[in-house]
Amino acid sequence: MRESLYEIITLLNETNEKKIYLVRDQLSHVLYVKKICPPIEDITIYEQMKQHPHPNMANVIDYEQRKDAFILIEEFINGTTLEYALSARNLSSLEIQQICSELFDVLIHLHHMTPPIIHRDIKPGNIMLEKGHVKLIDFEIARKYQEGKRRDTQIIGSVGYAAPEQYGFRQSDQRSDIYALGVLVKELMEQAQLESQYHALIKRCLEMEPSQRYQSVEQLKRDFDKCSGKKFTTQPVSAFSIPGFIKGESLVKKTGIFIVYGLCIILSMQMESKNQTSAIELFLLRAAFCIVLILVMWVPMNVGNILEVLPFYKSKYKVIRIMNGILVWMLASFVIVFILAMLSTILDNII
Repeated sequence: MRESLYEIITLLNETNEKKIYLVRDQLSHVLYVKKICPPIEDITIYEQMKQHPHPNMANVIDYEQRKDAFILIEEFINGTTLEYALSARNLSSLEIQQICSELFDVLIHLHHMTPPIIHRDIKPGNIMLEKGHVKLIDFEIARKYQEGKRRDTQIIGSVGYAAPEQYGFRQSDQRSDIYALGVLVKELMEQAQLESQYHALIKRCLEMEPSQRYQSVEQLKRDFDKCSGKKFTTQPVSAFSIPGFIKGESLVKKTGIFIVYGLCIILSMQMESKNQTSAIELFLLRAAFCIVLILVMWVPMNVGNILEVLPFYKSKYKVIRIMNGILVWMLASFVIVFILAMLSTILDNII
């Protein structure tokens, strides 16, 4: 890549790890985006994207891997994020249907590559709208699906949109993107007050067990098209699925989850009360502590959509989303302890 060919116009954004510039090709005078990031493990993703462009994503123009940095030149998109559009106005049902349809198209394109490319960070902030059309951006944490690999090497993704398997239980694949699509469709349809029309579709996307979700974006798109014109019905999906008790979970995943449950039980059984308490009070105290420990795992996985108890889970700021999770955990823990304390008082009075 001839880096000197691209004249820097202005700095668009800067973080601790990444700088993004608006640049101009000095020969063609076309505007592009230049990103300077830490070196990445697998640059073949960008070669695939360069060789296979799509009208609904930020296409790769050129790239170079260096010892100290990865430099990417990609298409400049002159538009706004879907996140901004949602905060600025109410989108019409036709706009939402077009956005979803074009997003499905680009993901079908990515998932059909050999090997498939998994975006892993689908959210409103990574979807641009340019002249009414979708442009999927930010492929920094995208990865190729690797046959036979059990889990991702990194736990990564955006809280609220990342599928449960992205938290280390197994390798993310096409169905991980489908989970994020379910979260996104739910958010869009709630704004348009159409959530009930797409309720079954959304629930299937958000199944905790990947085998219970749509197995391809093509399947999802077909049912989405049905929902757009008539009421859609499908097999009922549980709104609250407990990890470890979900039909279709792998033996390895079940084993790992039950080990965590076992550790929580063992730790809670070590609790002793300094005050003189009855056997019932001690049992309920240990039960409360055990549940609070288990919630540490359940809250990040958004079991039962628990993160949606507070409104901050939709924030574009990661720190606020993390604080939302902590507050939800604290609130849920307080409720559990309060209920068990009341139960203890009632039982003591009865006995």
